[in-house]
Amino acid sequence: RVAAKHGIANLPEVLVRRRAHNQQTNQDKDEPTRRYREAIYAPQLRALGIAFQEEDLGRHYLLRRMRKDRFTPDREYVDWAEAWLLTLQAANVRASCYPEPSFSQLLGGFWLKVCWHASAALGWPTVWRRLRASSLHRWAWPGLRMDIFLKSPRPVSWFLRQP
Repeated sequence: RVAAKHGIANLPEVLVRRRAHNQQTNQDKDEPTRRYREAIYAPQLRALGIAFQEEDLGRHYLLRRMRKDRFTPDREYVDWAEAWLLTLQAANVRASCYPEPSFSQLLGGFWLKVCWHASAALGWPTVWRRLRASSLHRWAWPGLRMDIFLKSPRPVSWFLRQP
């Protein structure tokens, strides 16, 4: 909501880290959390000019929770995810809601995660071809690098350096 009204930027260093563990109190609040996040996603999608269904919100929510929910994407979900992520990317180009290239890196990281988790059901050769065939693949590595950096237990600035 802040980004909709004010300029935002990323700082070059991590200021806060958080731990996740099974005894956290939010572990048993998954359903309210899902509804809350979907309520956040809806206006963001509208700001991008994207038409969506309730099912899209649920699938979008899964993009961040595949590991936690032990979700293995099937071919149908992979097809949906690629189309959805490309739609988000194109809509952001038109609406300029989120800064580039950060937004595309985020989408590329999601695409890589979808393919990674789908490999258990579809096999690596199939998923690897699918990953590389999508235009999202060019953003996958930068997106993964940033994700690892933000989740690492200590600074890994060497990991962010461009080759």
